[in-house]
Amino acid sequence: PGHGRITSPGGSPDPASTALAGARAGPAREAQGELVQRDPSSLSDAGRDLLLGSACVGCGAAGRVLCAACSAALPRRGRLSWPTPSPPGLAPPFAGGPYDGLLKALVNAHKEHAVLALAAPLGRVLGDVVRDLLVSLGAHGEPVLLVPVPSRGAVVRRRGHDPLLRVTRAAAVRLRRTGVGATA
Repeated sequence: PGHGRITSPGGSPDPASTALAGARAGPAREAQGELVQRDPSSLSDAGRDLLLGSACVGCGAAGRVLCAACSAALPRRGRLSWPTPSPPGLAPPFAGGPYDGLLKALVNAHKEHAVLALAAPLGRVLGDVVRDLLVSLGAHGEPVLLVPVPSRGAVVRRRGHDPLLRVTRAAAVRLRRTGVGATA
C-alpha cells in the first residue's frame, strides 16, 4: 500500500493504495494496456528494494526500512503506563505504547539485526515520551540527561553496536529540537 499501483483498464486499484498514494501520485500513463500511476517515492522505494533488497520492518513494503505509513503510525505521545502489580515507590513510568506490534518489530530489528536506520524513529518516539514526562512533572524546559541501560560488553560485541546508546542519542537530538536541553 502507498506505492505505485498498476491496474488494468476498467479495473479498480486497491482502495488503501489509492488513499495513501493520493496527492503524491504523478500523472498516469498507458503502458502495454495497463494504467500505471506514478508515485515518485514509490519509484525511489522500488529502486532501494532492487539495489539493497530492503523492505519496511513494519509492513514489508519494498524500499525503506520504515515506510511513511508505518512511520506515521508510531506513537507521538507518552502516557503513564503503570505495571501490574506496581512496586511501591516506582517513579511514574511513561511509555509511547505497549511493547507489541510495530514498536516491538522496530526495537527487535534495531537491536538484534542491526537495522541502524531505525535509531532515528525510535529516538523520536523516546524523545516525545520524555518530553511528555517532563511536561507532566512540570519540568518542561529543564535540562535532562538520558542514560541508556547499559548492555553487557559481550552483548555489544556480538551485536556489533550499542542499540540503546544510539536511540538515546537520537532522542536527545529530538528533545534539543523542541527546546529541551538534553544530552545522552
